[in-house]
Amino acid sequence: VDDAIATGYLLVNTNRLDQAIAAFDDLLSKHPRLVAARLGRGSARALQDDLQGALEDFDVAVEVAPHVTDCLKRRGQSLAALGRLDDALRDLNAAVTLEEKSSSSEFDADLYHQRGAVQHRLQDYRTAARDFALALEKDEEGSQRPRQEAARTWNMLGLCEAQLGLVAHESFVKSLELDATSRETWLNLGQAARDRGDADAAKRAFMRCIATDPAFCRGHHALGLLMYGTGDFLKATASFKRCVALAQKEDADAAVGALYYAGLCWSALGVFEKAEEYFVRALARDPGHVCWYARQLG
Repeated sequence: VDDAIATGYLLVNTNRLDQAIAAFDDLLSKHPRLVAARLGRGSARALQDDLQGALEDFDVAVEVAPHVTDCLKRRGQSLAALGRLDDALRDLNAAVTLEEKSSSSEFDADLYHQRGAVQHRLQDYRTAARDFALALEKDEEGSQRPRQEAARTWNMLGLCEAQLGLVAHESFVKSLELDATSRETWLNLGQAARDRGDADAAKRAFMRCIATDPAFCRGHHALGLLMYGTGDFLKATASFKRCVALAQKEDADAAVGALYYAGLCWSALGVFEKAEEYFVRALARDPGHVCWYARQLG
C-alpha cells in the first residue's frame, strides 16, 4: 500500500494526472477510506479542475481523519475555488487551530496564506493582512515554503495594504525580490506608484510587467491609462489597441475599458471619427457602458 501511495503522488507531482487518478482508483477500490489515497486523488482531480470530484474525496478524508490538518486545508481550498467562502473559512480556521495546538516544530505557514486569501475575497482586508503577516513571520522563523509562495504572500499583503489606504510599495518590492517573474506583482507595483503620483516609477514597473509577459493584456491597459493620464494620447492609444488585441474571455472588462479610453484619446486629439469608431466598438461589447455619454458629447 505504501508503495502504491508513493507511486500515485509521484504521478501527481510530475503532472501525469490521468495516470495518478487511475492508480488511486485502483487503491481506493480495495481501501475506500484510505486517507492518503483520498488526498492524492482529490489533489489530482483539483488540478484537472474537477473541483466537485476533489471535494468528494476531501469530504471522505475529513470524515475519516477530522484532526488531520491537511484534510481540512485541502477541503478548504476546494471550497474556496467553488466560491463557498464561508465554508472554506470554517475549514481553514479549524486547520489553523489544529496546527497551532500541534507540538510539531514545522508549522504550515501556507495555512495562514490560504485563510488570508479567503478573507481577501470576502473583502475583510484587515484580517487578511494579519494572516499574510503571520505567514511571513513563520517564514522568518524557518518555514520551508518555496520562495515563490512567500512572494505571493508579500504580493497579497501589498494588495490588502492598498485597499486599507496604506503604503504598499515595500510589500510589492519584497515580493519581486523573491520572484521577479510575476507579471501581476509588477502590475501592482506600478499601480501603487501611480497612486502616489510617481509616473516615472509607474511606467518602469508597467514596462517590466509587459516585458515579463508581452501577452498580458492588463499590463498594456495599465500602461495606456498612465499615458492617458500624462497626456501622451498617441502612446496611450497604442497600448489600448494592444490590450484589445490580446484580451481573452476573462479580460472582457479591460478590453471594453481600453476601447473607451482609446476613444477619449482620439477625441482629445481632435480626431472625432476615430473616437466615434472606438466608442461604437465599446458599446457593441457592453451596450450599457458609460461611453454612450462620451459619444453623445462628441
